[in-house]
Amino acid sequence: MKCVINYKTNFVAAIVILGILMYVTTGFSLSFDEEKEHGRLSGCRRLCENVERAAADLHRERQETSDEENVSPIRLEELVKAGKIEGLKKCPSGGNIVIAYKIAKEEFNVSCTNHGTQQQMIERWMEFQERIDAEANGGVSLEPVKKQVGDSKHGFWIKAPDEATAEKRCLSNMKTLTGATELLIMETDKSEWSKTDMKSLVKTGYIKGEAKCPSDGDYGFLASGNSLKVLCSRHSDTKTLDTKIFKKNIEDDFAAGKKLCSKNADITTKGFHKLAKKKGISVIRKGDKFLTEFHKKWVKSGKAKCPKGFRLSFSIEDDKLIIICPKHGNFERKLP
Repeated sequence: MKCVINYKTNFVAAIVILGILMYVTTGFSLSFDEEKEHGRLSGCRRLCENVERAAADLHRERQETSDEENVSPIRLEELVKAGKIEGLKKCPSGGNIVIAYKIAKEEFNVSCTNHGTQQQMIERWMEFQERIDAEANGGVSLEPVKKQVGDSKHGFWIKAPDEATAEKRCLSNMKTLTGATELLIMETDKSEWSKTDMKSLVKTGYIKGEAKCPSDGDYGFLASGNSLKVLCSRHSDTKTLDTKIFKKNIEDDFAAGKKLCSKNADITTKGFHKLAKKKGISVIRKGDKFLTEFHKKWVKSGKAKCPKGFRLSFSIEDDKLIIICPKHGNFERKLP
């Protein structure tokens, strides 16, 4: 008997198995990698902003001491030499920091070879933050509203299609402002905190531009103890708004789950009617015996569960089939 080995088939099989192993071993680390990337993105954005301020300072100094109309481009090495930054800086992800000067606008744009422009970093950071907020709200994530051009400016939301979205975007704005104030607290004296306002944050470079609530509210700051509290004239403070959104998300999630559970109750009722007609309508009146048989059959089929995973139970009361869900309550359906 001649044994034939199909090397081509074996090679393909090996590749498939290797691919499955790679998927299994890397799949569990995706959320952790994303969390690390969120931190690296924040670090890169702060680095670019610091380099941009340093380049602008050196540029102004050169203009004051030079007779030339256009000052030559500034490199990172020159910022180090001038004492504007300490050492050659690299992005936390290993990318290179690039300095560009727009003569027409007389401004510097600092970007990263890994993360792109600062606007792109802000947009990605906001996407990360939305996902983190959803996870913090018990894993509840509602259908995202499609972003429109002009909805954001300077890394802050400025518009929203409805009040529910405006609340979420306002919360995102306040969390971004809180991050800026936390950095300010670390770098300034406590006596200066009470003077904080939007203009001073822009002037000192903690934010790129003034933020405004998407519901046309105004933001303010309150020095309290060892912190600076961010306030909104429409939505109160971060904690209050966060709690409100969390409760609303839970309510929406329950309503959506109950709707799915109700549809599942309709499917269960059809199965009940089918078995009842097969056994004879009169058998239903015996109650418990028929229900036990139906329950076993329905559990075996894997259908005796709410879409959220809760086990269903059944009873017959006043010529009605009662489908009981521990999470979403009772659903009454007619007997055949």
